[in-house]
Amino acid sequence: MQGSSQRRVRVMYPDHPPCEYQAERSAAEEFAMSALLRGAIVIVDGRVAPDLPPLPAADEEDPHGLAG
Repeated sequence: MQGSSQRRVRVMYPDHPPCEYQAERSAAEEFAMSALLRGAIVIVDGRVAPDLPPLPAADEEDPHGLAG
């Protein structure tokens, strides 16, 4: 496994101790986006989440992506 394909995600919720997660890029990015949607402060590879690329545009019929 190459080091460049790994991402380190640090997640901080107001009411929980910080946690850190390291995984392959796609799994780490999914974890980070999930935490962002839950109101966490997220740092990926030393960059605060607002510096990450934006989420894809939400579907107007389902703006929160909750429809199955």
